[in-house]
Amino acid sequence: MANGLLAALSPSEDATLHRIASGGAHPKSLRESDVARLKRLGLVEQSRMGLSLSLIGQQRLGGTLPPAATGESLLPSR
Repeated sequence: MANGLLAALSPSEDATLHRIASGGAHPKSLRESDVARLKRLGLVEQSRMGLSLSLIGQQRLGGTLPPAATGESLLPSR
């Protein structure tokens, strides 16, 4: 699904992609049409835990994800 890296996104789809990346978006608050297109492009994936960026989605955003999206701890390590 390399086309997901280059496909033009509407401002709404781009905002939805970033909201999913931040990990703070409640699925019901996202536009269904945006989520459906992002899934078709291979940018997001659905799991039991909710929506998350696929590898292609991460690449599209430059690989720079907030800690919540990567599963990293927000707490300082000791």
